Amino acid sequence: MTNCCTFFKKAGDYRDLAAARLENAGDLVRAGYTAASQRITSLLRKYMLSEIQILQLMLVSFGVLLGATFSDFFKKHRKFVLIAFLLSVCLFVYKAFQLLGEWDESNGEF
Repeated sequence: MTNCCTFFKKAGDYRDLAAARLENAGDLVRAGYTAASQRITSLLRKYMLSEIQILQLMLVSFGVLLGATFSDFFKKHRKFVLIAFLLSVCLFVYKAFQLLGEWDESNGEF
């Protein structure tokens, strides 16, 4: 009987330890999420409406490229959609690299 009680006591101790570690992990995840969302928000503040539209064009053209395998209409116009996608990707990457040059390490903002 003593072994059984010892086992339950150890199991309870391990459960409490795991709960404390999980709470610490949750705090770390929340802190990481907060830091990442602040960086993304400071990055997005630098984008103008026209650049957001380029991002939207990039995503829509990529979706159309994926859908082109199932539709005869877009199979005929696949080159135009591919050009629009590649152009929007190039413009978006160019702007992203421009902003990375403006990154201020001291305060973690663009």
